[in-house]
Amino acid sequence: MVSFDPRLRRRLPSGITGAGLRGGAAVALVAAWALILASRPHLAPGLGHTPPGLVIAGTAAIAALAIGVCLGQLLAWWMTAGVLVAGLSAVALAPVHPWRADWMLVCAVVLLALAYPVHRGRVVIGAGRGLAVAGVAAQALALMLGAHGHAGPVPAPFVLGGLVGGVAVSRRPRGECGMRAVARVELERARSAHGRSHISCFVATADKRAVALPGGAVTAFRTTARVAISIGDPLVAPEERPAAIAEFVEGCARRGWEPCFYQTAPELRDAYRAAGMRLLKFGEEAIVDLDSFTLAVPERANLRREVYRADRAGLTATVTPWAAAEPLLRADLEPVSRAWLQPRTGREMGFSLGRFQETVDPGAWLVVVRGPGGNVHAFSSWLRLGSDGIALDLVRRHPEAGPGAVDLCCVEALFEARRRGLKVASLGAVPCRDGADDAPDGRIAHAVRRLLYSRGLAGYRYESLARFKNKFAPRWESRDIALGGGLSAVRVLAALVAVHMGRRKA
Repeated sequence: MVSFDPRLRRRLPSGITGAGLRGGAAVALVAAWALILASRPHLAPGLGHTPPGLVIAGTAAIAALAIGVCLGQLLAWWMTAGVLVAGLSAVALAPVHPWRADWMLVCAVVLLALAYPVHRGRVVIGAGRGLAVAGVAAQALALMLGAHGHAGPVPAPFVLGGLVGGVAVSRRPRGECGMRAVARVELERARSAHGRSHISCFVATADKRAVALPGGAVTAFRTTARVAISIGDPLVAPEERPAAIAEFVEGCARRGWEPCFYQTAPELRDAYRAAGMRLLKFGEEAIVDLDSFTLAVPERANLRREVYRADRAGLTATVTPWAAAEPLLRADLEPVSRAWLQPRTGREMGFSLGRFQETVDPGAWLVVVRGPGGNVHAFSSWLRLGSDGIALDLVRRHPEAGPGAVDLCCVEALFEARRRGLKVASLGAVPCRDGADDAPDGRIAHAVRRLLYSRGLAGYRYESLARFKNKFAPRWESRDIALGGGLSAVRVLAALVAVHMGRRKA
């Protein structure tokens, strides 16, 4: 599946009619090129002084444009328009107007510069840029035809259109193209009202930009390598999410960003496909319903046994607000965190996970398990999830911790949440897990996911993580990655690795 430009999707009919128009445009482009070659003998290798490589390169470029038109890439349509106008006018008026190729080269370079105005790392894409690109395509073709002394006239309409469009784009005020920044208060309000998955707890971290979309939805994303990675589904009422998804995709297209939604809900798969995106299954999230949570059920026999072992070892757990943790307490926790990270490349992952030295959520809880001597055996942090839940963030265990330390740490947090009247707890997602067997992708993706699930990545063993969370007898919900098709998918996946393994942006 390939990424289809959402603006072109709205302008073309759907179904067979739209496919016919795309195919017709591609055929017209190839036919025009064939007409040019037939009407200009000097372009045929061996019959003129045009280098054969130039003709071959031009043919390859035309073929690439035809493919882009068929795949629904909007810039390919603009370039095709420039090529058609330049080529057909050159064929019709070939003997009339000689010109100098060096001036055309200068003009093409100027148009190319105007076609890609950059302002603070953002490229504004619109009709102006399209006209400029069409002008570049027209000039490039005119340059090639000018290898003969009497080529056609300069395609004046597109030269002027490209110049005017390029200048307009370069002087256009840069805004957020329908996105406006939101204050922390508004972001927290949206997260509390509409956050239902573990990933929604990380919308307010410093490495992301939080914006409101035109329809009122709130989302947070981070850009890297011109990929905009949105953290989960847009925060808005369920019936308004499909429109919000389309708005974010269009906003990314206007800036030249490749959109990606990370850890999305399975019930929105049709909405993401309608926005021109393909889906890969990321994994599954473990969710515990607190109203019915108890250790006295057969499904949690292993968990119950581990908690009893911790009690017999004299371990005790306490719950305290993370923001109120005293510096001495943090000093006790840091060696545990450092020792836990050592076999995992010594680095903390980010973006969808917290890090020890930062406060992701001012209202987070800290659960600390100590031994009889007061030394820390394990600790965990828990974030607010929506208005009635909590979500597990950090988990750290000392290598010499007593048996059941982490199990006791998590169980104490769940019982405390139930005492406070909360309804749900998320233990986080397990990458590559597919217990529901509902993956929306193909066999290759399934094979890669199965390999990573059993082997792990960067010191993290996903299968072991799933076994630990299964002790809580949770219900599992699928989580997907929505991204563009074709080669852009490779760039998106590389960007996802970069944001997780790289440093936080200030």
